[in-house]
Amino acid sequence: MYRCKVLVLDEADKLLSQDFMGMLDRIISFLPSKRQILLYSAAFPVTVEEFMRKHIDNPYEINLMEELTLKGVTQYYAFVKERQKVHCLNTL
Repeated sequence: MYRCKVLVLDEADKLLSQDFMGMLDRIISFLPSKRQILLYSAAFPVTVEEFMRKHIDNPYEINLMEELTLKGVTQYYAFVKERQKVHCLNTL
């Protein structure tokens, strides 16, 4: 594992939940200091931001949201805390 220089996390928001966080921290501890970590996710909650601050130097974000919007469809987004999501959806 010490030779592994790239770690890819798809559905990062799910993998960075409390259930997996300890396991990921352990896996990352085996990686070399010069490594690349790629995170893919449709949602980036606070847990993802905290993970990036802890494990990634100078993170680069690519946001494709505008490119995925279909013509004639208007999308809105709201930054809410995890516990506010259901209330926000019910309100909308």
